Amino acid sequence: MWEVPAYDLSDVHALAERLAQRYAASIGARSLDILHVAAALALDVEHFVTADRRQAALAKAVGLTSRSLPSRR
Repeated sequence: MWEVPAYDLSDVHALAERLAQRYAASIGARSLDILHVAAALALDVEHFVTADRRQAALAKAVGLTSRSLPSRR
């Protein structure tokens, strides 16, 4: 049975702030892209899947193993 993962939201926000300072301008990542990647880091995920090219670039930049799905745009 799936359980809600335990994480500290303040840790996610702190990670997001650091990611934004380092990568927002160079990658063009937006706030929700940054929050999603920060949450993945805080949860120590094994795989990160996205259809967003900016989010994929950010995930790769921080060392996450990511898979990009085709965009519907």
